[in-house]
Amino acid sequence: LDLVDNPEHRAKRALHDLHHAEQIKRIWKESLGRYGVRKVWQQLKREGYVIARCTVARLMQKLGIQGVWRGKNKQTTRSRDDQKRADDLVKRNFNADHPDQLWVADFSVPQQAA
Repeated sequence: LDLVDNPEHRAKRALHDLHHAEQIKRIWKESLGRYGVRKVWQQLKREGYVIARCTVARLMQKLGIQGVWRGKNKQTTRSRDDQKRADDLVKRNFNADHPDQLWVADFSVPQQAA
């Protein structure tokens, strides 16, 4: 018996899809459109629904809804080639034969809000 060709099975799936789609849309709206597949699926499980994550993904795609994506990290350093840099007197050789032969320091000055 092939389940895909069985019209009764297709009808049951369509009924389940309608019911689950309503619940998915409700949870998504309650989250103000922030929840994606994973969080909608977890909320459905908390509420007692037995549904596969891939089913939630399929129905959300069919409904045309998706969660909010996190933004990219803020760039904190801007490298500029037009600035003069200090000469590399150590030539990237940080090995010393004996103590107190080579000293390296970095002076970083944090910017303060005006």
